[in-house]
Amino acid sequence: MLKTYVLNLDKHDRRMQKMHDQLFETDLDWVRYPGIDASEVEDAFLDSFVARHGPIPRMPIGARACTAGHFQILKDFVTSKASHALILEDDAVISEKLAEDLPNLVSAAGDGIINISRQIPTGSEKKLIVRSNGLKVGSYYIPELAGIHYSGAGYTVDRNAAETLLEMFPYPNMPVDHILFNPNVSDIGKRVPVRQLFPALVRPRESLVSSIQTVPVDGSKKLRNRLKRAKAELSIAPRLLLGVVTGQYEILRLDFE
Repeated sequence: MLKTYVLNLDKHDRRMQKMHDQLFETDLDWVRYPGIDASEVEDAFLDSFVARHGPIPRMPIGARACTAGHFQILKDFVTSKASHALILEDDAVISEKLAEDLPNLVSAAGDGIINISRQIPTGSEKKLIVRSNGLKVGSYYIPELAGIHYSGAGYTVDRNAAETLLEMFPYPNMPVDHILFNPNVSDIGKRVPVRQLFPALVRPRESLVSSIQTVPVDGSKKLRNRLKRAKAELSIAPRLLLGVVTGQYEILRLDFE
């Protein structure tokens, strides 16, 4: 059983209406989950949910609030009777094939986390480094991620993966997309499979302005924090290069279905 959550702030009623319009005619079991509005709370309020500092110097209040929302959904999911959860952010554009194809894809993949989103690229293409010999399901390909894919607009988790995330990160200290999809700073991929769906069934809405990274991070331009950021971005680069050369990894273009 797949349960769908849409993370949405109360003030983003237009976003929610667009999500409702996309999901209304599907047979997905979905609910709206209220997020924490960073513009209406203080950093101190979030201290009980998310840390202020971590391995990367990029935790403004918006990112902390967003991460808290995702982890509250995980806690709700593990108390439900569903075997898998689909977590969507309210700026998601959903493929018309999602409702029909996703349950079979989740069933075929089994356990773990699947990123079904395509982050908006700065160029004409989005390319990712993945492990070779991924799972093929019809016209879809589901390999394990080897590199980074910053995107939390849409992903699935099974019960074990959700419980493992809550165990490993009882007090998250980095943005949720880093926890899920950045092996430079997160070890979740060593405990559960972290996969990417090709082609993606979700993408962020291009016309929206992010409400997460709008507040500057104190000290982010200091040399120490610049070095921390570089490590978070580049520390696995030699391993990725070696993996591509030896055929263990492959570079694939990620399209939106």
